[in-house]
Amino acid sequence: MATHTCGALTKSGLPCRTTMNLGATGICVQHDPERLTERRQMQSAGGMASKVAKVKAKAADPSTVPPRMKSLSDAVAVASWITDAVLRGEIDARTAESATKAVRQFQLGEEKATLLREITKLRGELADARKDTPTVRRVHHG
Repeated sequence: MATHTCGALTKSGLPCRTTMNLGATGICVQHDPERLTERRQMQSAGGMASKVAKVKAKAADPSTVPPRMKSLSDAVAVASWITDAVLRGEIDARTAESATKAVRQFQLGEEKATLLREITKLRGELADARKDTPTVRRVHHG
């Protein structure tokens, strides 16, 4: 049984050797002007599949990602995981850089929140201490 190939010529002038997606005219979807809509749909679907594949290739396997950070110690654990994941080739360097920036922003936010709590506590203690201390008036002799 003979295998049929596309009857069109490629851009280089050579016969197209495609055997798949031949239409009623014997021309493949890439060369058949009557199948332009079908070709565009296939290209679009292929482009989306390629984009999804690229994103998945860069992203970590969700089952290996540490849980959401809730504390500074969690942030340290995630930073350590990022380092290990890059070294093992589980995530690419760009993804690791973005993740590291996010961890750093979380750390900064947690540190600021901790400092604000401490400042508020110390202000309260200072106010209480001032209430308990009698006011001493200085008498100016002149």
